[in-house]
Amino acid sequence: MSTDWNRLRHGLERRLNALLPPRWTTLARLQRADPGCWREIRPAVDVSWPRALGSGPLPENFRACLATRFPACGVLTLPDGEVFSEHGWVFTRNGERVPDLSMQGERVQYAPRVHRPRLTRRPERLRGRTVSLVGLHTTCSYFHLACDALPRIELLRQAGHNWGDFDHILFPRYLTPSTERLITAAGVPRDRVRWVGWGEPLYVRCEELVCPSFPSAWRTVAPWVAEYVAGLRDFGPVARPRRLFVTRRAGRRLLRNEAELWSELAARGFEAVDPGAMADAEAAFHEADFVVGAHGAALTNLAFCRPGTKVVELVPSDQPFPYYYTLALARKLDYGCVICPSDFEQPRDPLVSWHSPSDFTADRSAVIALVDRMLAG
Repeated sequence: MSTDWNRLRHGLERRLNALLPPRWTTLARLQRADPGCWREIRPAVDVSWPRALGSGPLPENFRACLATRFPACGVLTLPDGEVFSEHGWVFTRNGERVPDLSMQGERVQYAPRVHRPRLTRRPERLRGRTVSLVGLHTTCSYFHLACDALPRIELLRQAGHNWGDFDHILFPRYLTPSTERLITAAGVPRDRVRWVGWGEPLYVRCEELVCPSFPSAWRTVAPWVAEYVAGLRDFGPVARPRRLFVTRRAGRRLLRNEAELWSELAARGFEAVDPGAMADAEAAFHEADFVVGAHGAALTNLAFCRPGTKVVELVPSDQPFPYYYTLALARKLDYGCVICPSDFEQPRDPLVSWHSPSDFTADRSAVIALVDRMLAG
């Protein structure tokens, strides 16, 4: 009987969520109601991007995704605030979501349709003060953990907070050798961490919730974020510069002709590396003077490259996201890219969140010609 009742409640919840419009608010509205709830750390700033890369004109599909404004960054404090799901959606005590704390920033109209549970769950109560460092995709991606979750710690610091201010720390459980090193370097006190994993049905109500905002803009890395991530590691002098060909071992968006490209790059002094299997991937990227790799989270390690390092990103045509272009620009790298045809392309609004599952193939002659041109000078 209880199983049937649970199924009925879940079914009713889904129907309600499909029918009812999402309830949301903005930082501006919250600040008008309570001016002390928001501490601005970095003001909003307009941004423009170079129209040319080392490989030629900036691709049009890149330009469609580039932010033209970095929203203001800061820290929001909410009494009886709630955090729901592994994406860290924040709700006020009266059930209004605050999507502009997330990657959507000021583009609240593009935020996914999310309601807090009404019938199926009650929130877990967290006493004292809680800080949430969980954001969209931070529990499943090295890039999002490094360039979204961790820089929020710097916003907390600049707002005058220290770890001793918090009884609970909501933090993404995406633990790899690289993320473990960065989390340790950021000084996160693990004894107070409430780890939030991918797919975890998180739903908590906090006596006082402190929320640093998303630190960059949609698919675009702010320069200060790149500098913060780079500053988490300290490296000695480079004894022998390296040329890296970054292989991709993920389950989707695989480079079909990786072996064919590798045979050409090996003849030019490149070594194939799998950052996920390396003892210290960040140090390897710091030693590199040339990096070639497919679009993917492994290129987050470009943050640790030395200024002037040459980069060629192989970008799938079905996922032309400028994460690593803007990261490379912030780190003063010599960046070029080759747009590579995906097996299939799905026409979508470039401002809507999506990730392509499609494998892709690089034009070998175009990649090698670009590499040779950048090697020459």
